[in-house]
Order: sequence, then C-alpha cells, then structure tokens
Amino acid sequence: MPEILRDPKLDSTLDVVREGYTFLYDRIRAFDTDIFQIRLMGMKATCLHGPEAAQLFYDPKHFIRTGAIPRRVQTTLMGLHAIQTRDNGEHRCRKEMFMSLVGQRVGNG
Repeated sequence: MPEILRDPKLDSTLDVVREGYTFLYDRIRAFDTDIFQIRLMGMKATCLHGPEAAQLFYDPKHFIRTGAIPRRVQTTLMGLHAIQTRDNGEHRCRKEMFMSLVGQRVGNG
C-alpha cells in the first residue's frame, strides 16, 4: 500500500475555517491525490475524496455517528436529536423518510 501523503503544515485548523468547503478540493488538486492527512486542532485527520471514499464513509460497519459531534455543536447548529447523530436502524428509518419526501418534491418538480 502506498504511503499516505501528509500536509507539511503543522496544523490546518485555521485554513479549514478560512477556506471552508474549498479546503479539501484545493488540497486534492495541489497534492494530486484522493487521500491525505492533516492536523486539526493538533489531532491527526485523514481527508478522503471520491466515490470509494463516500462508500466507505457511509458504511455503518466503519463509522458511528453517536458521540461524534460535540454537544455544543449539536445544540447550536442541528439539534440534539438530529439525524446526523443517529446510527443503525434509527438512522436508516429517518433517512428513508427524509429521502422519500425529497424524492416526492423532485418528482413533482
């Protein structure tokens, strides 16, 4: 397996805040890779891009949502019981309900 590229910056937290959504895409182009490591608030973070990354990220065998979002973020941005904080059947059920509503709106367009 090839070695994962590491961003040479000591920490990328300010860059992520400053650049927002373009941070990842800009680095993917600059590093010419779909996977690389950075440091966020001093902790290692791996950045992934592409269809395989999305499949991996949304596979419930690899990631859990419960406890992943700090409570302060939940209470200010999305609510304590948001779908982003749920796992397994509860997450799937709420996601299917949401997607059925979105699908109806898109289909009735």
